[in-house]
Amino acid sequence: MLLVASKEVEALIAHPLVRGVSLTGSGPAGAAVARAAGDKLKKCVLELGGSDPYLVLADADLELAAQVCVRGRLMNSGQSCIAAKRMIVVDAVRQPFERRFLELMAAARVGDLLSDETEVGPLARADLRDTCTGRCRRASPPARACCSAAGFPTARDGSIRAPC
Repeated sequence: MLLVASKEVEALIAHPLVRGVSLTGSGPAGAAVARAAGDKLKKCVLELGGSDPYLVLADADLELAAQVCVRGRLMNSGQSCIAAKRMIVVDAVRQPFERRFLELMAAARVGDLLSDETEVGPLARADLRDTCTGRCRRASPPARACCSAAGFPTARDGSIRAPC
């Protein structure tokens, strides 16, 4: 991975040793990288800002919806820009969906990613864990109750944070 200034991108992509480029960033940055890569016929992968919400309607299979939403949220321990962040659930099914979603999140196996049984590994750094924990502590009472049920990490936990 390279972190480069905008003015250096075009020359870097044009370099003969660069065979492809990948960018996680904004739409304008993606357009600039796509133009430069396309001009030199180089492979290009773009992951651009934003993520679509999950929409759970009254006629949804709530078990399946909850499973898919949890799997989407826990992808890469929740550290992917495409991980599920928003769920729009109609009032008619909100409470049963929320209950099942929280049950599945609480049941997620947290630990060492080298273990086949682990579903959620550590966050990339301890400061990210602390930021997440801080958000949980400042959350609204219902959300804070969910976070508290997951347990707050201690120093011995390293960068592991149970999902909530």
